[in-house]
Amino acid sequence: MTEFDPLQFFARFHPVIVHLPIGFILLLAALEILSRFARWKDAKASAGFILAMTVPVAGLAAASGWLLSRGGSYEATLVRQHFWTGLATLAGCLIAAMLYWRGRLAAYRTALFLTVPVLVIASHFGGSLTHGRGHLTRYAPSWLRGGAAVALPARAGDSEAEFDTVAKPILDQYCAGCHGPEKAKGGLRVDTLAALRAGGDSGPALVPGNPQQSELLRRMRLPLADEDHMPPEGKPQPGEGERAVLERWVAGLSASASTRLNGP
Repeated sequence: MTEFDPLQFFARFHPVIVHLPIGFILLLAALEILSRFARWKDAKASAGFILAMTVPVAGLAAASGWLLSRGGSYEATLVRQHFWTGLATLAGCLIAAMLYWRGRLAAYRTALFLTVPVLVIASHFGGSLTHGRGHLTRYAPSWLRGGAAVALPARAGDSEAEFDTVAKPILDQYCAGCHGPEKAKGGLRVDTLAALRAGGDSGPALVPGNPQQSELLRRMRLPLADEDHMPPEGKPQPGEGERAVLERWVAGLSASASTRLNGP
């Protein structure tokens, strides 16, 4: 049984806490815009009260997020991006609040509206950590995704050469956070072909030309509640189409790739 950890217990509330400053900041911006109209000229009268709530909850969100990143397995690059943009959002809140309370309202509005796009970027990185890169466009029309589907190997043997363009983007998105150069759980890395073939504590992660016998794909196909399912429950999961791409990619690996992947 996992021991009680008060800091990590608090950190698990980050997804709840973080939505409070998001809502408050957007509300403050909306009130500023509405107050420009005569009908709602008093809309921003409560701005001071809202700011008084925004600053502490933004601090709690930043603290809980930092603790959560220390106790979870997340893609390191996204964690850094989310951390720094989140910290910039907190700084924006502090600056805006100080300017407001000092009566420098024009400067306050500038700080507030500069904080909003930073908040949006930080939120996007947070969403990518939770739902995976490309979560906003995964089900979007093809023209919105750039009109390009994932390229599939044209013939057997092409898969080895197309690791970087076909398989690696999917593995980076869903697997590299726990099985990459910065962290290799179970001794497994997925950032190179050689590392996949070498595998980890459970043996080779893939069998060239045989997706059914490849441990990587077998675990992806297990029921989500199965303790051996990968990625673990609660982490972003590859879609059916992405799993199919990986299966076709492994099937396209020639049998001789087994030797080449291990090197001379």
